[in-house]
Amino acid sequence: MFGTVTFGILALLMIYCIMLSYRALKLAIDVIDAAADFFVSTKRIILVQIFFFAMSMFVLMFWMGAQLCVYSLNDFKHPDVAGSQSKEIVWKGSVKFMSVFLFFALMWTLKFIDDKTKFIAMTSAATYYFDSNAEKEGSASVCKAISFAYGSHLGSIALGSFCVTVITFLTFIVESL
Repeated sequence: MFGTVTFGILALLMIYCIMLSYRALKLAIDVIDAAADFFVSTKRIILVQIFFFAMSMFVLMFWMGAQLCVYSLNDFKHPDVAGSQSKEIVWKGSVKFMSVFLFFALMWTLKFIDDKTKFIAMTSAATYYFDSNAEKEGSASVCKAISFAYGSHLGSIALGSFCVTVITFLTFIVESL
């Protein structure tokens, strides 16, 4: 009896909350519907994500090669133990600095690629949204978004990704201390 009354009161409270937030729920459903229409009509936006993922993997492999080259600049010391195959690394200060600089460059490059991809997706969605009206569905222009990203806004995206990377890097240093 007590459980039935409790669940009945909770159900009434939930119905009351849904009635109060009807307009917000309707707006959320409309936004999800518009996003679904955008993705259905603009399938080539997936190719942008795949291309920039491949570019990120290329940058990561290039960075690993560069990091190995910097790593090889250290001095290697053989232990005095007979028959030992291991080596000890004697880190130089300049090599540590180069290694940290390469790590920062990797963070910045990957953040730049990520931000550029987001910019292209957002610009495509914006052209779709502002080209739509009540009578017709809009059309998204991925090529126009790419030309905006590489032509007009490349420096802004690079500066923004640099600022975020500096803050992330400083946070990483402070947390490691």
